Amino acid sequence: MTDTGSGREAIRLLVAEDNEDLRAAIVALIDGEDDMECVADAGSVDVVALLTREHAPDVVILDIELQGESSLKSLERLRANCPAARFIVFSGHALPELERGAIAAGAAAYVRKSADMDQLFATIRRVARP
Repeated sequence: MTDTGSGREAIRLLVAEDNEDLRAAIVALIDGEDDMECVADAGSVDVVALLTREHAPDVVILDIELQGESSLKSLERLRANCPAARFIVFSGHALPELERGAIAAGAAAYVRKSADMDQLFATIRRVARP
């Protein structure tokens, strides 16, 4: 974490989203928050695996459907790459079974893409600083 000037460290995030426009928007909004910093972003599971090892983020926002492999199927492997990171599954699906599956696979939280950014930011803060 990087010092925010308030005595608290900034939450270091990796954003994994295969929609480039959405990913860029999320990164820009995160970087506009005083207590957050996006250290990396990716559009595929393989790149996420590399970047988690390289950047050791505090929180990974993980699109449920990334290029290369199902995020839920790869969550255990991704968590092994960076055991200290907390994963938030970010999904356009409102299916309760997907949310249960994400939590069972080790996600710290499940946020729907239909949620407003304030809800995503509150979740990031909650899981980063339990």
